[in-house]
Amino acid sequence: MSINNINWGDRDLTYIGRNGEGKCEGVSIFSTNMAPIRLASVILEPINSKGLIARAAIEIPKDNVGKVINVLAQCQNMKLAIDSESVNIYIDNGEDEEPTHVIYWHLDEIHEDPSVAISIAKAIELYYTNPELLLEKIKIWK
Repeated sequence: MSINNINWGDRDLTYIGRNGEGKCEGVSIFSTNMAPIRLASVILEPINSKGLIARAAIEIPKDNVGKVINVLAQCQNMKLAIDSESVNIYIDNGEDEEPTHVIYWHLDEIHEDPSVAISIAKAIELYYTNPELLLEKIKIWK
């Protein structure tokens, strides 16, 4: 079993555990290799304001850790570009690679079908509030 702690610093974040909501100072990540008794997994637990592991956990099977990392990386690298002619939500793949365009609208599309404006507004809202759901809705990852 290996344990790593990541502290957020001075950010005002919370977790919800069995004892209700608490201030989340970071996350403790540890790996188990208890197969065949128990599935080999990675466990994430919040670190509370006292620096202790809180009573909440997420267990991820080791064979799904790569998928989780991929989703988190996509959310971190997702960008929004709005100018006078277009709205573009994309994943920045670095300087050496072309971006992955998630959603792109040009002003001409709004002129052709004004109802597109509602989809644009909803996509921008999801970009800020729930990027994972945005990616799921357009089937970028499953």
